[in-house]
Amino acid sequence: MKCEPQLSKRNLYPHISKRENVMINTKKMLELLSHCDGKKNLIEISNKSSIYICEAYALLEILKKNKIVKYI
Repeated sequence: MKCEPQLSKRNLYPHISKRENVMINTKKMLELLSHCDGKKNLIEISNKSSIYICEAYALLEILKKNKIVKYI
């Protein structure tokens, strides 16, 4: 993406929430996006961040479904 992805317009960013799980997933999603540069694979991204590979894959699927990232 050439600009900042609009997570709130895709309902991926909580508007107001007191549940910690929602905020933790949002933080992980933003961290995953910060490492996605088109050169690193998912294993490298997982190693650089604090996200397990299975969580990273699930978050990546959500981002792909919302057309924020593309991967093969």
